[in-house]
Amino acid sequence: MAKNIEPKLRKIGDYLKLEDDAVFEIPEYQRPYSWEIINCDKLWQDILEYIDEGCKDRYFFGTIIINCKDNDTKYSLIDGQQRTTTFLLLLKALLMEINVAIGKTESDPDSENLRRGLKERRRKIMSILYKTEAEDIPDKPKLETDRKICNSFYILDNKSINEMYKSELQTILSSVEYSEAESNVHKIKHKKKNNRYTNFFKNFNFFYEKACELSASELNNIAKTIIETGLTRKDIVCILTGIESGVFEQYKYNPEEFILKSAQLINEQKATAIIEHITYNILDERYGTEIFTEPTIKGKLNINAMKANKHLYNHIVYDSKNECDFATKLDTNKSVAVYVKLPSGFYISTPVGKYNPDWSIAFYEGTVKHIYFVAETKGSLDSLQLGHISPLERYKIKCAEKHFEALSDNEVVYKVVDNYKELLDIVTE
Repeated sequence: MAKNIEPKLRKIGDYLKLEDDAVFEIPEYQRPYSWEIINCDKLWQDILEYIDEGCKDRYFFGTIIINCKDNDTKYSLIDGQQRTTTFLLLLKALLMEINVAIGKTESDPDSENLRRGLKERRRKIMSILYKTEAEDIPDKPKLETDRKICNSFYILDNKSINEMYKSELQTILSSVEYSEAESNVHKIKHKKKNNRYTNFFKNFNFFYEKACELSASELNNIAKTIIETGLTRKDIVCILTGIESGVFEQYKYNPEEFILKSAQLINEQKATAIIEHITYNILDERYGTEIFTEPTIKGKLNINAMKANKHLYNHIVYDSKNECDFATKLDTNKSVAVYVKLPSGFYISTPVGKYNPDWSIAFYEGTVKHIYFVAETKGSLDSLQLGHISPLERYKIKCAEKHFEALSDNEVVYKVVDNYKELLDIVTE
């Protein structure tokens, strides 16, 4: 499909930091900016959760596909315009509040290290948004100098014929202060309050308000996380590709299918390379009983729920007929001591996302000895082998196998089965 596809892992700061005269370009056939506050809130919560968890695990934010031909300074966003635009708005909101925080801490001698960090974040963000050398950016906000920098470079050129507010992003990015941005952005006629603003300003305002709620230290930490560690849990895959013109034309006829197939091929190759070398090591961390006591599980009896005797709860909610049949066999077999359909809070971390095994089952063998985590009971094992299950899920299952290999001392066994009989055959081998 592509002549020279070169997939690369990119941190947020590195991805947005363009070189020389390069700019992002939204092609004329792309849809308008449509992210809403609900999407931005999810992103913000993910950032906070990532920081709270110590920035440990990688988390795949999404695939960015860019059409960039040799010697071309236009990075045409085939897939990823919504996320790219949103991160630019987020960085601008952080920059404005960082400028305020620098002023507030200026007279506090105990905040010298914090102030130094804030100034470094300021220089980094401005160098990304406006392609300005760090030495040309003053440590302290200076209105006229900052205004000149903010109007020196347009990082994104919106050519979409579907976008009614092409200049809105640049209006926000070129503003030095929040009041200036609010005053200059487009106001939709006959709309009131927040509804009169475009999605660009609504989302920028959301991030700005969130930034204002932070202490100077929290603000510094979040900005550093995004631009320097690049949201390691949210690595963006930046695809710089020279696509043959005939192939690229196909995108215009069926953009969703083009993006889907491209992302699928890229993710499969990336996941294969990672999983071939993955290893798991035993840690001291353990799940608490709250993962079973906190969730509220709802279902309708005889529709997607059934009574149970050996399950952890008195009732079990199932997702398919295959799961219902499987649970019925577990519940009536004398070899089963206890079983549970695992909650979503129980998961295995993998390089391609969290993986949730379906079941945990304890069998009698003198004493309760064998515990089986069953990966897939919603479809047939044939469908798993034939590839009807998604490649991403298959990669997660491969990781789960290696996870339980590291744990197993012949008391914990992980198997993928189609039905209860197949599981029983494994138990009685």
